[in-house]
Amino acid sequence: MEARPVADTFLVRKDAVWKEYLYRWSRAVVIPPKDSPFVTEIAPFADPELMRRAADALPGRRDFSVFGVKLPKGETGERRVHFVRVEEKGDEIRALVRGDAFLRGMVRSICGVLEKVGRGVVPVSRMEELLRTGNRDLLPSKAAAKGLTLLKVVYRGEDESGDR
Repeated sequence: MEARPVADTFLVRKDAVWKEYLYRWSRAVVIPPKDSPFVTEIAPFADPELMRRAADALPGRRDFSVFGVKLPKGETGERRVHFVRVEEKGDEIRALVRGDAFLRGMVRSICGVLEKVGRGVVPVSRMEELLRTGNRDLLPSKAAAKGLTLLKVVYRGEDESGDR
């Protein structure tokens, strides 16, 4: 933890260089109580390889408004996603998402699609189709809030590389 003086014009959300979120699903029969507030269930047969393939459509600068809540008039849904890494760790499947900025609800919506892809409910191509068409009728429900954690926010003047 650190605190330092900033300019009066500093805006905590708008002045970030990038943000990183972690979404955690568990395939465990019983989720340990210490983890339960931070992880959500997923079917034991969920396939992280399918989720990785779907996530490959996300990096880049484009209009992500299909994944966000309704935008205020005049605001664009264009954002830049640096990467989405889907990994396995024990009983967990994790999605690490880094981008310049995110729309409200965007990461949970993306993770909702990844979850459905992993369970075989929607095809791997769904992510690409959503980005191409912007058709919200194709968007499954958002992933549960309890699986999402904001890991890191980097501001100008800090180590902006954040290599992982």
